[in-house]
Amino acid sequence: MDWIECHSFLSRTIKPGSVVLDLGANHAGFSTVIADRYGCRCIALEPTPRLHEGYEPHPLMTYVPAAASGTSGRARFWPMPCDQASTLVAQPEGESIEVECLTLRDLITRYQLDRIDLVKMDIEGAEIDFLDSASDEDLGRCDQLTIEFHDFNGLVDERDVRRVLDRLDSLGFIWARMCPNARGFHDTMIINADHLGLGRMERIYLKHIAKYHMAGPRVLRRRLGITG
Repeated sequence: MDWIECHSFLSRTIKPGSVVLDLGANHAGFSTVIADRYGCRCIALEPTPRLHEGYEPHPLMTYVPAAASGTSGRARFWPMPCDQASTLVAQPEGESIEVECLTLRDLITRYQLDRIDLVKMDIEGAEIDFLDSASDEDLGRCDQLTIEFHDFNGLVDERDVRRVLDRLDSLGFIWARMCPNARGFHDTMIINADHLGLGRMERIYLKHIAKYHMAGPRVLRRRLGITG
């Protein structure tokens, strides 16, 4: 197990040659750490123009100035003073810009992805539409997802989160809230157990026990100011 930028995932499946989609890359902290740590290829989507200026060239990273969305094309996007609050869906006060939007199907087609080892998603409320728009076949290409669902701040409804998770259950995924004492689903690990051939005991561990084993190291890292 690993935990980067508040996102938990099963690390044993990530290796050189793996493909990681970083949706809502922000300052590209997640992409940079996971690329350096595991030698994997990262495709990092971030629609906020001012953040692109700080990206350092990296041989394993592809930066894409676009938003992950349930609809292809162009849409209004609201860059906020707090980078982590910029959004496609909330329509807050302030100026908006027009950005390119890409669905999972768009990404699979553009980058010729037969298999996606990990999808990290922090897209400020657009996650429900993004997942709803994805076909069963395309979701089945994903070995695992680590998602910050935004039910905790009202951008999405908890009922929609549970509906999406029920669908993923039906496709052979298992999921776990990795911050058991926190409100909402803001660190949710979703693993394609059937695709990865996980046995019964590993499924039980990942779904019911791993979150408690991870809690102590997470608290320690926060107190020490370690973000990677």
